Amino acid sequence: MFSIISSVLILALVALLLYLSYKKQKRELSFPAWLIHGFASLFKPSLAKNLKKSYQHIIGLSFSKKEQIILVSLFFCFVYLFGSGFYFSLFSTHKMYGLPLMFHMIFGCFFALLVCAVLILYAQKFSLLGQETEKKGSLLLSVKNILFWLFVLSGLSLVTTSLLMMIPIFVYQTQLVFFEVHRYSALVSVLTALGFLHTSFSKNEKIQN
Repeated sequence: MFSIISSVLILALVALLLYLSYKKQKRELSFPAWLIHGFASLFKPSLAKNLKKSYQHIIGLSFSKKEQIILVSLFFCFVYLFGSGFYFSLFSTHKMYGLPLMFHMIFGCFFALLVCAVLILYAQKFSLLGQETEKKGSLLLSVKNILFWLFVLSGLSLVTTSLLMMIPIFVYQTQLVFFEVHRYSALVSVLTALGFLHTSFSKNEKIQN
């Protein structure tokens, strides 16, 4: 059941965000043609140069070196945790084991520390009752703040359930409950991360300190 729910929600959200980006640009191309053109443009002149340019535009000009290290590290930790976790949930008949599990736990520890660092750095900026939200009254800004806190809370839930599953005092049925909470927390974190990135790095707005 989780495999179906997560697959449908992630694919639906990605499709929705791509379509919103397409509508925002107001191109004469059809949506499928726009997708093909956008994908092809990633490799012109080269994928590496385009990635470097995008990094400088989105991250390099908006954040300090310390923030860049934290955010880039969080991104790579999250990508591995997402890839390893959802691979075994969606495409494998086995639970995670061996080296993938070991690295999942290692990256999970770094992820916990990085989420705490992000919370310390940006809690005030994305406060739901902050002056910035009240002053601008922007729906997009309010949605972005909500997505930030949903990501943080789901991240903390991931860390908490991981720790609880390691404690041998809980019975098997309780461990299964923790496991389900862990999986759905991961799903929420993925959905909110995608939504947050879309609202933050759209052409209309960019995160600035």
